Amino acid sequence: MRGTCSTAEEAQCLQEALTKAIARGSDTLWVDCQQLRSVSYEGQQAIFQAEQQARLAHLIIYWCGMSSALIQELSATGLYLLLRSLPATRYQGPEHVRQGKATVFEC
Repeated sequence: MRGTCSTAEEAQCLQEALTKAIARGSDTLWVDCQQLRSVSYEGQQAIFQAEQQARLAHLIIYWCGMSSALIQELSATGLYLLLRSLPATRYQGPEHVRQGKATVFEC
C-alpha cells in the first residue's frame, strides 16, 4: 500500500484488492504498509471489512511496516488493536516481493 487512502474511491479499490487477495485461498496475507501515510475513515472501514472476511476464510493478515504516525491514526479509532502488525523485516514471502520487485494489487 502506498500514499494515502483518503477518498471513497480509494477505499473501494482497497476493499476490492483485499477481497481478491483473500479469495486466492492462502492461509496468510502480508500487506506492506511501509509507504502508506494515511487512511481515512472509509479506508479504515475497508481494512475492518477485510479483517472480517479473512477471519471467515480462516486467513491471517499481517500488516507490515506501519509508521508510528499511521499507528497513531489507526489507534485513535481502535482499529489498530484488531490488526496483526509486524515490522516489515518480519515479512516471509518470496524474495522478489521482499525486494519490492512485485506489486500484486495496485489502486
